[in-house]
Amino acid sequence: MSQIHALAATEANGLFQPFSCDPGPLGDEQVEIAIAYCGVCHSDLSMRNNEWQFTQYPFVPGHEAIGKVVAVEPHAKAVSGSPSGSPAAVARMLEFAARHGIAPVVEAFPMSQANQALEHLEAGKARYRIVLKNDLG
Repeated sequence: MSQIHALAATEANGLFQPFSCDPGPLGDEQVEIAIAYCGVCHSDLSMRNNEWQFTQYPFVPGHEAIGKVVAVEPHAKAVSGSPSGSPAAVARMLEFAARHGIAPVVEAFPMSQANQALEHLEAGKARYRIVLKNDLG
């Protein structure tokens, strides 16, 4: 598996700092995904601040990730990840949205500005969802 480059908080209420780790080889049923985008919301703030008393540090924020599969182990069966439904259902939903000019309400930040994005969220300035675009290399 490749070296992972991310931003991580090392303590409650801490700033996100560059973080790298080597997770070792993929397991038999695992895949490696190069993350292009991820969403952040108030649950990431709660986890960073250890509000639920179970955060393990270093903590890397973000979920609802989009990326590209870059490695697959021989026993990996499938990669899927849309809670919205099948690929056909998602395609119909996206076609409907495009036809009617419906766009998501998101604010995008470069991943390198995760601290500013979470400050924006914490201050109540985010309209709905913040998306981080991976610019970490």
